[in-house]
Amino acid sequence: MAASAMSASGAFTVHVLRSTTWAAHIASLFSKAKLSASPWESVRDSQLREQGLLGRDEDVLYRLRCETYRSVQIEDHQFWVGRVVAVDFLVGERETGLGLMYAEGMFRDVGREVGAARGADVDDGSWVDCYGGGGSWTPGRFRLGLGFRRGG
Repeated sequence: MAASAMSASGAFTVHVLRSTTWAAHIASLFSKAKLSASPWESVRDSQLREQGLLGRDEDVLYRLRCETYRSVQIEDHQFWVGRVVAVDFLVGERETGLGLMYAEGMFRDVGREVGAARGADVDDGSWVDCYGGGGSWTPGRFRLGLGFRRGG
């Protein structure tokens, strides 16, 4: 469902979340395999619905607004490559930090675990792959791959 909406619009937004328990809860809603549209209803303000933006700015470090450059299907993964056309800084004066991360079954910040609010830890074996930067970074272009895979 998300892939068809991204294909139709020709654009997508990457939300880099702060390392808070509420942000971990939001991330856990979107970390399930075969994601439906229903998680959006609990995190989006109705005025932001058309833009595909999360509604609580205090839990987002920044947004990368991207135009779709290319989409590639590899087995059960859909990879998206986009050009960053705008960056919205939402918390303070360009707050530093890497944002919320996920590793070894837990949401994390550098050096500490961040538990999801409302007991929403991801524990069903589903996980999200996100790749960016590294050797593929060039000025004006951000490489991003999103995929969903169920562990077995």
